[in-house]
Amino acid sequence: MKEPRSHENAAAVHAHAGERATRPPEPWLDYGHLLPGITAAIRADDCSAVFIVGDSGLGASSLLAQLGSVFGGEVAVVPIHGSPSLTAVPYGVLAPFLAHLSLADISSRVAVLRSLWDHLEGIRVGTGPALLLVDDAHYLDDARARC
Repeated sequence: MKEPRSHENAAAVHAHAGERATRPPEPWLDYGHLLPGITAAIRADDCSAVFIVGDSGLGASSLLAQLGSVFGGEVAVVPIHGSPSLTAVPYGVLAPFLAHLSLADISSRVAVLRSLWDHLEGIRVGTGPALLLVDDAHYLDDARARC
């Protein structure tokens, strides 16, 4: 019988349940050398948004994670992840920021926007902006996409 492969040299991406991550994450390979250009674009004074578009499996999610690491100490980073299971739920991806809203408020676009704004204002670093990292935006529900 074959011995299982050893992964002693591999860095842990996630710790096991109940275990603290002690090793750094695996190195990320920026094959297209995109990170410096995107980082510079985000830091530009006239930048309001940067869209990263790519087919599934090309590394957009990993790139967003790297951007979160780069900007983590400078600005409030807010990761938002679209999901097929939340597509049918109005404002489903925003649920962590809307938990305190009543059922009546959750149906009001204005109340949802105010709640999201309050959350962003509360986590901003100084007077700096918040960096929203929206992953799998094609899974956002219609209500959220209009927000």
